[in-house]
Amino acid sequence: SSSKFATPFFQKSPLNAGGYASGVDGMQYVSPKEPKSSPEIEPRPKRKIPKETISKLKPIGLEPIELEGIETDLEITIPNIEISRDDRTLERIEKGAKVERFAKTPEEIKAYKDYKRKCRAEGNCNTKYRDKTFLQDEYRINKNRVKGEWQKIGPEREKKS
Repeated sequence: SSSKFATPFFQKSPLNAGGYASGVDGMQYVSPKEPKSSPEIEPRPKRKIPKETISKLKPIGLEPIELEGIETDLEITIPNIEISRDDRTLERIEKGAKVERFAKTPEEIKAYKDYKRKCRAEGNCNTKYRDKTFLQDEYRINKNRVKGEWQKIGPEREKKS
């Protein structure tokens, strides 16, 4: 024996005229009417416009329009974007080779003095024993108090002493 409330729902099945059916959102009403299909609309035949009519037509929107009461000078304010640039020069020291031994004999001392004289005359006293200092320029862009990454400017160069 079924409940007295259940019978009205079973009698209104979608097979009968209208009723309820189980759906995704629970019980839903099903209409007994078939949806009407609209008749197909045939496209209009293209009309030919006489040349006399075309020559009388004026293009729209090509003439300048005078607007009264509208201000044409606009003042645009751009928010203050704070951009600054930091520059720095890094210094790197490359140690020269250690001296194997000092000149002790008269021949070694004479050879060293001759080398120094020649070096000063040519203006080229770079030796493998001298420390060398290299410089590298870098910069970074700072926008609104946010510091950017350091970027190199040009190649590394040797510092002239």
